[in-house]
Amino acid sequence: MDISPNQLRSARAHLNLGLKDVSAETGIGTGTISDLEQDKTANPRTGTLDALKSFYELQGVEFTSDGGIRPDVARFKHLKGVDGFRALMDDVYEQAKDNGGKIRLWNARPAYFIKWLGQDWYGEHTKRMQSILHNISFNVTCEEGDTNFIGGKHSEYRWVPKKIFNDQAIYCYGDRIAFLNFGNDKVDIFILHSKEFNDSFCLLFDFVWDEITIIPDVEGYKP
Repeated sequence: MDISPNQLRSARAHLNLGLKDVSAETGIGTGTISDLEQDKTANPRTGTLDALKSFYELQGVEFTSDGGIRPDVARFKHLKGVDGFRALMDDVYEQAKDNGGKIRLWNARPAYFIKWLGQDWYGEHTKRMQSILHNISFNVTCEEGDTNFIGGKHSEYRWVPKKIFNDQAIYCYGDRIAFLNFGNDKVDIFILHSKEFNDSFCLLFDFVWDEITIIPDVEGYKP
């Protein structure tokens, strides 16, 4: 669904956000956002519009097919691609910054994170997560033998046996649980807003962490 300039203006007004607020969260310049809202851009980039759409949807705005907006009471989101993945990571950070608590990542394959997020982008994400390290407990499981601990400065990694590892990751944070499905040329992310499912998965994760995971016996690893 295409997003109109009126919808972009309405979404930002509904959330009571300034241009600088949206720019800071999305990385899109204030001039670009303003031009899109005023319909001054002849051929707007699809990636830019998708990034704005994902950001507003994560803030609770639904874009309707009649060209309007409304508060989104749905508890389920579908994101995809690079912009969707980055929107997820932004949400993880915002939830952790505001609320702290547990973050649990099951079946992480670090190479996929770098592939889709980009080395530089993930590096900046790591820095901001380190800034709130005092407020979070972040545990990650990855495949036995994988030593690419890219988030090791803000999280603890442990291995799971190869027989129970696959390419479908589960991210548990805040009051949400996200399911990541990686393909050769796509990534789909499904986010469920549910404190109950979040708590249930965290219990299961922590049991596996304590009883089944393997502490990597490799040089340079630090719990």
